[in-house]
Amino acid sequence: MSMHVKTQLHSTEKPPSFIKRRHRLHYCYVVTANCSIDAMAYSAASFGGRCLTKVGHVKLNGDVVWKAGWCHLNLPNLRGVNTLLIDPFTCSVQENRTFDTWASSSAATQLSNYLNQLIHGRVIVGVSADEASLRLSIALPTLRQFGVEVADVRYRGSFTFVVQKGYPAKTVLSKAVTQRESSIAPAHVNATITGKPAESALRLMRKRFELSSHKCRVSRNGNGDHSVFCIN
Repeated sequence: MSMHVKTQLHSTEKPPSFIKRRHRLHYCYVVTANCSIDAMAYSAASFGGRCLTKVGHVKLNGDVVWKAGWCHLNLPNLRGVNTLLIDPFTCSVQENRTFDTWASSSAATQLSNYLNQLIHGRVIVGVSADEASLRLSIALPTLRQFGVEVADVRYRGSFTFVVQKGYPAKTVLSKAVTQRESSIAPAHVNATITGKPAESALRLMRKRFELSSHKCRVSRNGNGDHSVFCIN
């Protein structure tokens, strides 16, 4: 099953990406998010005693940042639930992890603990690979809190999701609940994340660069970049 969704990122505490100072006019640019995510899961499959090659991927703005496969000579088989922590403002991967929830229920506990310790507002992409449901049950309540309901996914079904912690209503989820469904049309999500930093991040800029004594105004240029202009 494939989904294409454009979702608005809830404001996050993103600091300014760079600072320019010229004479007595200070430009403090805050880059807005515009990050396209293409994530596809895969399931193990065989026919007539022979395995069938299956490939999953995650692309950010068209660039492949994660790829794995079943019965593929050149790709690892990253069985279980794979997570990628995304910076939506640079549209890049900050870290990725694999939780083999087929092999061990402790992996489901580790997945749950990992999601729980994430800072509020962080963005995660999740992709199942090979088989992820067998020993996933311990993590199901935590996933449900994120808006990821995959209790109905059966053995060798597949799922993929894009979530922002603390905002389950924004979650984008795709799943193929059976092996047959996943073999024909594996879980596949296309999502575009847009948004801007929270107002508190703008206040942080004023404080960090000791501009609070100046007269400041917030404006937006034609490209949607938010700026703070402070003049002595």
